[in-house]
Amino acid sequence: MASKKTKVHLFISRQLSKQSPFFKLKKSGVKIIDKSFLKFKELSFSMPPPPHNAVFFYSARAIAAYLTKVPYDPNVMYGVMGPASNKVFSTITRKEADLIGTGDLEALSKQINRRWNGYRVLFPKAKKSMDSLAQYDLNIDPIHLNVYDNKVDKKLKIPDCDLLVFTSPLNFLGYLHQHKTEGKKIYAIGSTTATVIKEVTGQMPAYPEQPSEEQLYKLVLKDLKI
Repeated sequence: MASKKTKVHLFISRQLSKQSPFFKLKKSGVKIIDKSFLKFKELSFSMPPPPHNAVFFYSARAIAAYLTKVPYDPNVMYGVMGPASNKVFSTITRKEADLIGTGDLEALSKQINRRWNGYRVLFPKAKKSMDSLAQYDLNIDPIHLNVYDNKVDKKLKIPDCDLLVFTSPLNFLGYLHQHKTEGKKIYAIGSTTATVIKEVTGQMPAYPEQPSEEQLYKLVLKDLKI
């Protein structure tokens, strides 16, 4: 249990907004270190020649990188990984995505097969994307398009922490350049990140049903019992 006398150090692998629920933990003696191990750079790209029926985004960053250069097309269907990404999509397009995941990749793959069967689907993504849907038998014709680069910043230094909250597989791998994870309580934002962590550590970290910062905070808060 955290208290003002016991300083708990929590690392989360993203720069938090001032409104992030994680900052509520500071009142209970939790020190927050919010840093990303990733460096991003938008890439120049040309649209692939074959026409496509749908566009699917793995990340909010891919949404911004793509839609700021390629306008929303009402004749194309759009899909996103979850509600948080849909908010970014809606902010840019003033539209809701046609297909919105819930954090369950298997369920999402079934939804894609049911609604986009036989479609040519464009995947604007990171250069080092995990392509997490590729593990499923999708009845689509995928077209992959790198719209931004994501590199690990090996020069970033962070202190040793008690709680580790990872928001992407690459951030977890970046952390391993500096620290070990033995004896730490680890959380992941979703199943894709959790699976990578398990492959490396042998232990499945805790992760919320919905891959959002709010749900991740509630999971950490419940374990801290404060």
